[in-house]
Amino acid sequence: MKAVLWDGVKQIHGELILDDGDAVRFEMEDFQDSSLSLVIPRSEIASIRSYKVYDILSSGMEIITKDGKKNVFVVEEILKLKK
Repeated sequence: MKAVLWDGVKQIHGELILDDGDAVRFEMEDFQDSSLSLVIPRSEIASIRSYKVYDILSSGMEIITKDGKKNVFVVEEILKLKK
């Protein structure tokens, strides 16, 4: 699904891939011709929770890994993602 990787200021547009595989992947639109992508192994995920964008919209998803890193994704299809 279309998503934006967001750090509160900067945005990277791309595709968030949640499948039955062993990782969550984010492939960046601006780097389609490269091998650059974000891969978060499911075994490294400590928690996943809803995230309020600008403390208003609940269209975000925050993935926190076991090493304490946080990746916030803003998606248009949040209901589909929650299912």
